[in-house]
Amino acid sequence: MKKLDLLKALKYTFPGIDPNLEGMGGSELVTFFPRYVRSLNQEVSAVCFIETGLDNVSVNANYLLKILSKLPGEELDLKKLDNELVIRSQKAVLKLQIFEKTSFFDFLDIPKEKEFVKLPDNFLDNLKLAAFSASRDSNDGVLNGVYFEDSKIIATDRFRLSVVKFDDFNFYESFLISLSSVLTVLKMGSEIVKYYLKKPWVHFYSKEGLIISFMLINGEYPSEKIFEILEANVGEKYVFPNGLSEIINRAEILSFNDENGDNGDNYIKLYRKGNNLIVLGRRDAGEYKERIEWKSKFDENLVININPQSLKEILNYSNNFYLNKNKSAVTFYTDNFKHMLVIRCSE
Repeated sequence: MKKLDLLKALKYTFPGIDPNLEGMGGSELVTFFPRYVRSLNQEVSAVCFIETGLDNVSVNANYLLKILSKLPGEELDLKKLDNELVIRSQKAVLKLQIFEKTSFFDFLDIPKEKEFVKLPDNFLDNLKLAAFSASRDSNDGVLNGVYFEDSKIIATDRFRLSVVKFDDFNFYESFLISLSSVLTVLKMGSEIVKYYLKKPWVHFYSKEGLIISFMLINGEYPSEKIFEILEANVGEKYVFPNGLSEIINRAEILSFNDENGDNGDNYIKLYRKGNNLIVLGRRDAGEYKERIEWKSKFDENLVININPQSLKEILNYSNNFYLNKNKSAVTFYTDNFKHMLVIRCSE
């Protein structure tokens, strides 16, 4: 076996390894089977297909990966001898104790490839687009998750919300997974091409031969309320000028301090003056103001107070926006995407 192939497979299984759950029966282990290696904890399972020549051999994953990455030689020989996994390279021998896996490690079957349904090519792009609106607070219940329903992916943290729609694709049943699970998918560097839902788990299949599975979140997601808010508040449409993000980077340094705001964010001010958009930041240390050309009919009497970081994130995807009717939020949009940010308008 080539060392690099084994290292790659082991790194793909790391989402299922959780040292904080040591002693829970598999959480700190990686297990070798004839056709794959696998890890599993109470929330994540990771399977990577690779011919190992071993069957039901569980070892400490952290020690294995740390030593294997430094092991001399490119070819490896793996054997089970008594209660040890013996890995030989050209100049070195690594021996690791074999642990007995428990029933906890056996409760989740690995789906067959034919059970998976093909995902759209832009699945990961749309997932990333929706996910940054999910709450980062694990105490926020269902809002600390990303919701999949019909042709849409939905996320909100109360102060912003995102809805991304696929063309010609529907999830065959709605489901909700944690933001940490979504971030795991996005950080893996593996192209997800299929999925399979069998509650209480959802399984994703990658082009590289990885199956990553996540425990679903229980609870009712407020998707209907989100759709109502988006559809009922469409106002006059505008387009922010290109180059606005660079100005925000500068104004953000001296952004206003929102000590009494609902979400505790700092903010900058945006307003139109003639054919220019003015960006303003101010605090005790000083003030920053910059203008950029903006030929728009936006009300000159309105000042948008908005979090600069949230605004910069969404400007990566769209400059098109509208104010809702009571001027408490601004919604950015494309043909298949809507993202609403809570703001305060002053006159």
